[in-house]
Amino acid sequence: MAKSPKEANEILSAAEQKGVYLMTGFIERFNPGVQRVKKLIADGVLGEVVLAFARRVGRWPERGGDIGVVKDSAIHDIDIMRFLFEEEVASVYARAGSLGHKFEDYAQIILGFSGDRTAFVEANWLTPRKIRMLTVTGTDAIATVDYITQEVTVGNAEKSVTPNFKWEEPLMLELKHFTESIIAERRPLVTGFDGLKALEVAEAVLRSAKNGEKVKLV
Repeated sequence: MAKSPKEANEILSAAEQKGVYLMTGFIERFNPGVQRVKKLIADGVLGEVVLAFARRVGRWPERGGDIGVVKDSAIHDIDIMRFLFEEEVASVYARAGSLGHKFEDYAQIILGFSGDRTAFVEANWLTPRKIRMLTVTGTDAIATVDYITQEVTVGNAEKSVTPNFKWEEPLMLELKHFTESIIAERRPLVTGFDGLKALEVAEAVLRSAKNGEKVKLV
């Protein structure tokens, strides 16, 4: 959303003062595969969610030189964890470094939620093959979604199934949603506040990686 929480807050304030709609471009919220996993959670198919793991890796050339992999890539999965757990991140512990870029190009992140629930996020610009995966573990079943193919697999103690699905372009869905929100005068699914909160977590990730300590947020 912005380079810093300060800038994000300025954007939020400007939008509020002007009375306009503001949506952060967290495209994975509109990924049909993620939506199906969200529904599985809501319907109780997975039981109580206790753990989630996201992997967003692949080769990436040096970008404009303004931010690293945490704010460019991992922030999408940080938002998805807030979306799935439906609460704010309580604590952050991370390791990160740079092997071929000006800013950090790899990060391993642990996000703590209430009740000892945990989310792991791995992001880098180093892995030869592009991988975009999300796994959600519940007390009754596990769901895995490939962000790219949108294929969802659900497994429990008895079986593993991959239901048929229709692939849809997330960017088109995102833009359509924003347009319809403006026309209908309703708040978008993803708000500027969501962008701010994810950015605050990303900042905590960078502080944790730099200091080697857990950062408490709530």
